[in-house]
Amino acid sequence: MPLFIGTLVISERNYRTTLYAFIAGCLTASLILLVHAALKFNETGLHTAFFYIDYSSLLMHPTYISMYLNMAILFLFHLMNGSTENWNLKFYSALILFFFIQLLLLSARTAQAVALLTFVVAAFLYLRKGEGLRLKRIHSIVILCFTLLSYFALQSINNRFNQVEKAMTTTISVDAVPEYNSTTGRLEIWRESMEILRGNWLIGTGTGDVKDELIKTYEKHQFSYALDKKLNAHNQFLQVLLALGIVGLFLLMGIVAFPFFKWNSSEQPLFALFSSVIILNAMTESILEVQKGVMFCFVYCILAVKAKF
Repeated sequence: MPLFIGTLVISERNYRTTLYAFIAGCLTASLILLVHAALKFNETGLHTAFFYIDYSSLLMHPTYISMYLNMAILFLFHLMNGSTENWNLKFYSALILFFFIQLLLLSARTAQAVALLTFVVAAFLYLRKGEGLRLKRIHSIVILCFTLLSYFALQSINNRFNQVEKAMTTTISVDAVPEYNSTTGRLEIWRESMEILRGNWLIGTGTGDVKDELIKTYEKHQFSYALDKKLNAHNQFLQVLLALGIVGLFLLMGIVAFPFFKWNSSEQPLFALFSSVIILNAMTESILEVQKGVMFCFVYCILAVKAKF
């Protein structure tokens, strides 16, 4: 894929068409999820149909959909700041708000926080360059305020961040059998992974053996939460370190760091913002270990060619 896309000459028109197609795909997926959740709610009467796994299960894990929506928001903001038409600003702003609401319903904690952070950074980077007219600044402020208000309203119904708070404040007795959740489970997985690294930090276990080594460690410590689900390392940098050693880790870090250096000679920060989304989400998910991660390779290549890689 990188070699194929790297040979293309992407015109501005084709580039914008690609962004529009990506946004349209995210909008279609969001509408499908909403309709599906409404039907489930009508059948069961449970509000959980509109949140997290119950909401996203029709398509994929909420983290990946949230990452797609995060990029759709950044693409829309990029298009919004390149537009001078008032109706375009209203349309793009409405879509950004809609995608933010979708992110809140999906309740993928890291992806949700990253989306808000990258939007704030994008607003600062674009608007400080003088590309943001007064109306664009107003639109950005309205989006942020409405998103924050929606966040607090929805957290009163479905608050997944309390798992993080409990994990940080609860002391588990030595004799007690811990009940793991998605937060405490990750902490234990990372501890288990450190044991594998002791003898494999230089060249790794190999891409085909890393899952087997993790499962052996889970079995050794009777960590049934991860063993039953055959979970990966839930950190892409740690996953690559386990599989390919220190050299593989440096290569991955170079790939995700490259857009920040390229941005200095580029006209727009979209490539660097995309890499930020990847880096931050990779801290709590092995995002390239499943089929859904292939999409990020495609987007990376498109943005790299656009930035005159």
